[in-house]
Amino acid sequence: MATMRQRGQTPVSLWRVINALANARLPDSRPRRRCWQLRYWGAVRELLKAGLLFRQGPLIATSRFAPKPRLRSRGRGATRRTPGAVLSSPVGSSASENGGSKPVGQQAQTTAKAQQPVEREPGSQADAAPTRNVETKSVPAPELVSFAASQLARLPRNQSRKLTGRLHGQRCWRGRLIVRLNGEIAPLIWCSRGRVLLQNVRDLPFREWLAWGAVREHQVKLWKNPAAILLGSKKAGSKEHPSEAKIRAARANASMPPRPGSRPRGRPRKSLIW
Repeated sequence: MATMRQRGQTPVSLWRVINALANARLPDSRPRRRCWQLRYWGAVRELLKAGLLFRQGPLIATSRFAPKPRLRSRGRGATRRTPGAVLSSPVGSSASENGGSKPVGQQAQTTAKAQQPVEREPGSQADAAPTRNVETKSVPAPELVSFAASQLARLPRNQSRKLTGRLHGQRCWRGRLIVRLNGEIAPLIWCSRGRVLLQNVRDLPFREWLAWGAVREHQVKLWKNPAAILLGSKKAGSKEHPSEAKIRAARANASMPPRPGSRPRGRPRKSLIW
């Protein structure tokens, strides 16, 4: 509270204050620094419950404040409108398919005029810059994105995998799902040098199982999770900007010595080996 009173009623970053207080304790290792961070975070939670501090997102202050409005960025799926372009009709088919609001006779006359060759002057801008068709991409609904994220969160973690050969340039493991040409999905048992053996999910006899499950690499493809594909499409075309704060934080963490009793990081010195 003394630190917050010194900063006044201006909202400040929550973790900037916590990190500054933890660094002021001069921790001798990263676990000790993390311990101080958690202690200060617990104190902030108690102050928030008592009504002495107020929080809006990543900011805190000693008095109530309104968060700054965030500027809405243009969606990745939306396309920019070129000057003079005509917007397509959002209802049903486009105006080019049903003729728009023009009668059938006018549509036929327009089609006939369009089929006639147009004489252009040599060196005109129309010859130099051909027109491009602008395609609009559909943006997934937020409900679908949230459902896809919850599906990925339910997947088991830290499973021990028994690795096998490579398939389509990727290292595979036993139990990885494979898609056959007919759309059937089956787990993988073994693959090596273009040969693939699938698990007997049909309870077939031995000979029929070999005839069904022993295939070649060009006859199968790797199964991709639809939820992962949806979340990956949201990040298509985006690139993370380099952050100076992350670089400074990584260097500060790397300079911290390990806690007592743990193995030192990096390559051991020759003097310790010999």
